[in-house]
Amino acid sequence: MFMKVKEELLMIRSVCVMADGWTDRYHGCSYIGIRVPFIKDRKYRLITLGCHAMVGNHTGDALAAHMTGL
Repeated sequence: MFMKVKEELLMIRSVCVMADGWTDRYHGCSYIGIRVPFIKDRKYRLITLGCHAMVGNHTGDALAAHMTGL
């Protein structure tokens, strides 16, 4: 899958990296999703890079720390 994503993004000049945090209300677990939207061949495309469990609040600082591995 890594190679397929890499190939898809190979000739793309710019992307937007989006992060979103949410909590599963039923189980009370927190998650963060990381997605990359871009335009290719005049079409909007979106790749989900990952969805991970996250400990703590979904503040900007916490999301940044999780994304950079701090």
